[in-house]
Amino acid sequence: TVLVLRKTRRCFECETGNCRFTLHLDEVEGLGKFTEFRVQGSSAATNTKSLLELAGNLGFPLTTIVEGNYLSLALSR
Repeated sequence: TVLVLRKTRRCFECETGNCRFTLHLDEVEGLGKFTEFRVQGSSAATNTKSLLELAGNLGFPLTTIVEGNYLSLALSR
């Protein structure tokens, strides 16, 4: 075992335009709170523009985007 992380997740779904989104509100012990946006549907489609637009509409500044997973974030601290 490299590291054990404890996470609480709340899931929500919403639709806007032709896209259906899943929002995950995560609280990771020792790391903080995170929101993950996912587009439901075809994996062949690129939905970056729709995801960034949704994040902006919900009040998330682009400067707060974090790439990577919780394990890599925890190990980099």
